[in-house]
Amino acid sequence: MDVTGAITGTGSDERIHLSVKVDKAGRIIGKRGATLGAIRHLLSIAIRQAYGELTIDVDIDDDRPREARPDRDSDDRGGRKRGRGRGRGRDRRGGGGEESGRYPEEKLQALATRAAEKARETGQTITINLELNSYDRRIVHLTVAEIEGVQSQSEEREAMDGDGNEVVTKFVQVLPE
Repeated sequence: MDVTGAITGTGSDERIHLSVKVDKAGRIIGKRGATLGAIRHLLSIAIRQAYGELTIDVDIDDDRPREARPDRDSDDRGGRKRGRGRGRGRDRRGGGGEESGRYPEEKLQALATRAAEKARETGQTITINLELNSYDRRIVHLTVAEIEGVQSQSEEREAMDGDGNEVVTKFVQVLPE
């Protein structure tokens, strides 16, 4: 990936936190966080196989001086602004470099609990039809994992956006066991 940087890790018996400082954060994060999501997924699988059930948090920090970073509102090709006026310009990462979601954690936990109870009672798969970012989906999955008799999985749906590009959106399904 032609990226240099440093990784520091902290953790406990249940959670590992990796802080990654790199010179080209955009390459690690990828378009809409896709590369970072894949890295987290692969790390999770590898850690789970070696050490059992652990939660992994990965934070990416750009190691370049602020003056050397590209303007946040322009794309890599320069000129054109991205996200403004289309409802996508909101910074979803939260403050202080911590990842956060679009929705309050308590609401996601309540939604996950209701979906799990309904799936368990009806014996049917319940799909949460909200476009959730990876952090929000993770909260839902963790909440469902604590409820007996149900499990969750992410479902991908492909669609075309207004520009004719294929877009993959992930939703959470809650299934009875």
